[in-house]
Amino acid sequence: MMDRKGVSKTKKKINDPRPIGNSQTMMIIFTLIGLAATFSSVFEIKLSGHKRGATDAFFSADSGVQESVANIENFNSPGKYIHKK
Repeated sequence: MMDRKGVSKTKKKINDPRPIGNSQTMMIIFTLIGLAATFSSVFEIKLSGHKRGATDAFFSADSGVQESVANIENFNSPGKYIHKK
């Protein structure tokens, strides 16, 4: 019911724990979701850094092999470095 000034006359429950419990539960859930997202993104950043390091090492090793093969092929050319007497 409303009185003439528009103020409700319903009684409020002072010792009702439900609104506080619901909001605390939601805050805990949102905090856990946020923490999980943070840890997962940090893990993915570390993982991508390791992947990049491994890829760089692979390409460095591959370029070294390619250069060695090219040097060996140039060194073993027919007619080169042979002394004719």
